[in-house]
Amino acid sequence: MILYLIRHAEAVERGTPGAGHDFDRALTERGHAQARAVAEAFVRLGVAVDAVVSSPLVRTYQTAVDLLAVGQPGARPVTHDALAPERL
Repeated sequence: MILYLIRHAEAVERGTPGAGHDFDRALTERGHAQARAVAEAFVRLGVAVDAVVSSPLVRTYQTAVDLLAVGQPGARPVTHDALAPERL
């Protein structure tokens, strides 16, 4: 098994409308593009992704969805609460 750890892409700043808590910070447009670029690189390199697991934080889940959308349209990541820091 090969495990890839990928940090979430660029997210909006804390305090942005709709992101009063760190948990709720969504990706920016640039962040979505960054996540898709990683996914496209995986496809070009022939990296097969069997599963994607993310924390339930909005930005991490969105990054995971974007990663899957390129190579596996319609696939959804699995979220696991143990991967999330305490809600701030």
